[in-house]
Amino acid sequence: MQMWVYSSCHWMSYCLYAPALTEKMNQCERHGVEMRSREKLRVAVLLDSEVQPAWLYAMLEKIKALNFVEFCLRIKQAPPALSDASPVLWRLYRYADDRLFGRVSDALAMRDVSELLHGVPLREIDLAASDNENFSKHNIDVVLDIVGGLDPAALTGMARYGIWRYEFGDAPLRDPSVVGRREVFDEAPLTVSRLLSHLPDGQVVCLIRSQSRTVPFSPRRNRDNAYWKSAAFASRALAALHQSQTIPNVLVAISDNDDARQKGFNMAAALARVSANLLGRGLQKLKSVDQWIVAFKFETEPSLPHTLSGFQSMMPPKDRFWADPFPIERDGRYFVFIEELPFATNKGYISVMEVRPDGSWTQPVKVLERDYHLSYPFLFEWQGDLFMLPETGQNRTVEVYRCHRFPDDWRLESVLLENVNSADATLAHIGDCWWMFVNIGEAGTELYDELHLYHADQPFGPWVPHRNNPVKSDARSARPAGNLFWLEGQLYRPAQCCVPLYGSALSLNRVECIDAETFNEQPVAQLTPDWRPGLLGAHTFNRAGLLTVVDGFQRTPRFGTVENKLEITP
Repeated sequence: MQMWVYSSCHWMSYCLYAPALTEKMNQCERHGVEMRSREKLRVAVLLDSEVQPAWLYAMLEKIKALNFVEFCLRIKQAPPALSDASPVLWRLYRYADDRLFGRVSDALAMRDVSELLHGVPLREIDLAASDNENFSKHNIDVVLDIVGGLDPAALTGMARYGIWRYEFGDAPLRDPSVVGRREVFDEAPLTVSRLLSHLPDGQVVCLIRSQSRTVPFSPRRNRDNAYWKSAAFASRALAALHQSQTIPNVLVAISDNDDARQKGFNMAAALARVSANLLGRGLQKLKSVDQWIVAFKFETEPSLPHTLSGFQSMMPPKDRFWADPFPIERDGRYFVFIEELPFATNKGYISVMEVRPDGSWTQPVKVLERDYHLSYPFLFEWQGDLFMLPETGQNRTVEVYRCHRFPDDWRLESVLLENVNSADATLAHIGDCWWMFVNIGEAGTELYDELHLYHADQPFGPWVPHRNNPVKSDARSARPAGNLFWLEGQLYRPAQCCVPLYGSALSLNRVECIDAETFNEQPVAQLTPDWRPGLLGAHTFNRAGLLTVVDGFQRTPRFGTVENKLEITP
């Protein structure tokens, strides 16, 4: 069955996506987008100054590194007049925010971009005069508007594939300091970022859209997360455009924040609410510690779960947590590998415990430790040997360890990826191809929302990135949460729902199609941590034989005693 699904996936992909591609080409023709072959894409940059925020510097740097793109023109327009009319309360909160949460590199630190555009012709224009009749000689493919807030009608016809500009929720790019602020103050679960194209015929299309977790309490961190992630959007869209010579994703851009624009905004009330929540969270951290626990259940006939009730929880000592359980059956016995993290060191290592059908279990024993943090001990077998692929993101690698003596002797076998900001790499052998699902983030961003795919002929590579990476950008269902599994001929992928909190719930997604050109999955169930009172999240789901394991997140009192006992919820 697995062989049939994989081999037929190419045919399904053609049937499903060829008509869409044809329609996309027709739409481009209707929009006046000429489809032609050329060696390089010619990009003009519309800017108001040679000094720009650091995230825009990073964006231009990524574009310049593309060998199929050339900057052909700098279009300089007088900067808009901005006055700091921010309320005093907001300025005070922003100052405190920078002091408390400003550990990540500031996306709005100013940098000189002239070195990246050295030798590119400069033209200063007055857009109000619609002075664009001489731009045709530059043969421009894309105008990249990094100023924002300009009337695209003033640039009509300048670029074959449109005027590209960023949009962050309901915040205008020309006022960068407020990006991400509204979402924090309104306690919105998601912060939306887009790259839009204003086409020559006036249509607006969305090239890239991403939904990241709203970072609570801190507009500064939420803003920087959105900016640093978005620095890669333009280079991704240009790569897709160069490959297809069409606009990559013809969709009418619809604002996610129309309601927010209409209902107004009370700054004083919002600041008071967020400040109270921040103070409450601070007091909560003084009284309690965030602790993950592991739970298990034996089932004679595993089915697609729609609830996590009925699991037996295993409480760790109060000085540590247990998370990321991965089970394996060996000679009729069940072993569960976990991340074990003592709070004193805040560095995880891999341990193993045995669980039994009678409900008993053994205390975990450490089996793998490195100088850097380890978690998510993904297990797979190949050619008769057992391997582990733990998360080693702190080392900026994806590593594989071979088991030389089960269960406690593991030795480094291979490094699959290097110099990557990654999390929770998960392998799946589908048909005759190996796939790696892994979340990868830009520098300075969280790792909850951008799922990348790689494929290879065997689990040690070489690994080839999917042409549409990231294949998903949604904090609600991107980050891997355990082994993919087959049930009644369907392939399912567990994923983490990381809103409103990291690891809030589990999302089960049915994989509709996967090949080197496409990836499509549909959410079919969301599993909440309902097997134990007081749990706030769950972010791992795995099976082996009759055993199903999950984990859960709770806040445990720092003071008093915590019993390490078995609990069975009916």
